[in-house]
Amino acid sequence: MPGYVLGSLTEGFVSEHDVRIALPVFSPDPPVSRAGLPEWIRGDVIIEVTIDEHGTVTQTRVLQTVGFGLESTIAETLRSWRWLPAKVDGISVASRQDMQFHFPS
Repeated sequence: MPGYVLGSLTEGFVSEHDVRIALPVFSPDPPVSRAGLPEWIRGDVIIEVTIDEHGTVTQTRVLQTVGFGLESTIAETLRSWRWLPAKVDGISVASRQDMQFHFPS
């Protein structure tokens, strides 16, 4: 599956097929205020997004969090992102990607 850890490279899969990962075309930053978080927060929020063949996020899944509700705020923002869908041999396909947000940012 394109975008998956075993799926593809930016320039295409190393085989007979041309595989391209999904690329964000509308990607607003999550509305997270550093001032509203404890100073000691350190770590990554990682969320897996499932992108359909039209470039719409259809599902999010939290893989790692630092707490304080950051994962829900970030997941909600990711659901509003729009993507250029992944392609296999020029045909749009659904894909998954992990999105990582580092704190402090």
